[in-house]
Amino acid sequence: MDQSTVSLIVGITGSLVTIAGWVVLNQLGRRKDREARLESDRRADKIKRLEISLKQVEAQIGEFYGPMDGLIHQVWATWEVKERIKRAIPPDTQSKVDHFVGERYFMPMHLQLRQLIMEKVHLIEGATIPQSFYDYMKHSMMENIQITLWNEQQISTLAAEGISWPQQFALDVERGLQVSMHRYEGLLAELRSDPAAEPGFAVAMGVEATRRYEQGSM
Repeated sequence: MDQSTVSLIVGITGSLVTIAGWVVLNQLGRRKDREARLESDRRADKIKRLEISLKQVEAQIGEFYGPMDGLIHQVWATWEVKERIKRAIPPDTQSKVDHFVGERYFMPMHLQLRQLIMEKVHLIEGATIPQSFYDYMKHSMMENIQITLWNEQQISTLAAEGISWPQQFALDVERGLQVSMHRYEGLLAELRSDPAAEPGFAVAMGVEATRRYEQGSM
């Protein structure tokens, strides 16, 4: 084999090695790009799911449990004020106070509570509606019907056995609010810890949830 043939073979071999190396490097680069895209898509999907979950829990706090909790405390405060006034006036005028406070204050608050339950039932924590919510509806409607009967038909229902305020109702609302707020804080922390999250999103969501909760509690 002459020198020129040897040189040709060496040259071809070197070219093949170079091409093979380029092919390998190109495949490795493509694999890394694919893996990077897959990881990016996975993280983007995770962030999206976190944001959806945050908005859902924010609605639970700002549109349901927060307003419900605030209204319940207003009902309690109104009842305490009414009882304080009744203790300071003659017995024969106490029923008038009951009727006045019931119509002017309790009825609007109970109406708001019933509307929240009916319109925001999808935001209740868990797969079932607590029995206390049904018990509350009975209590609320009993008062509503009694006041309306007297106002429109002058029919007294003082002799009728009333339906007491269900104590478990407030406990279930408080539990739902606490569970939602704990979950919200956990989701916010997870979102803040991920550098792929949109800057400022978690902070904005936290501020919005606080604002809506405070509005609902007023």
